[in-house]
Amino acid sequence: MYRRKCLEQIGTLYPCMGWDTIDEVYAWKYGWKTRSFFENRVIHKRPTGEGLSAGQISWQRGRGEYYTWSHPLFVLLKAARVAITGPIRALHFLGGFLECYLKHEERLRDPDFKRIRRKQQLRRLMSAGILTEPKL
Repeated sequence: MYRRKCLEQIGTLYPCMGWDTIDEVYAWKYGWKTRSFFENRVIHKRPTGEGLSAGQISWQRGRGEYYTWSHPLFVLLKAARVAITGPIRALHFLGGFLECYLKHEERLRDPDFKRIRRKQQLRRLMSAGILTEPKL
């Protein structure tokens, strides 16, 4: 769900893996607060990756992490979490990210997006106790 004003400020909706992350980061950029509605059940007419294998979906998700400027440490830890459900899926996820990384594929060209995205991810790692604030 989007408020009309927020959607107008976000502008373009991206038709790619990670579109929801892009929308959320741009909403933050414009000062909006976002939240998830876990109590609402959503029925997708076409589930993510319909017609693709689990490995292909994981590969595309890894590519999405690259495109949306995920911090490499965050991606590595996310892959470890994916490995709990299936080690092969985790390898596909990392493979998608690394392929893009090694080929220097195009990413979103907004330095604000990169800064906001990575700051949020590092904040999540700190709140989970995985990282600590650097001592000056």
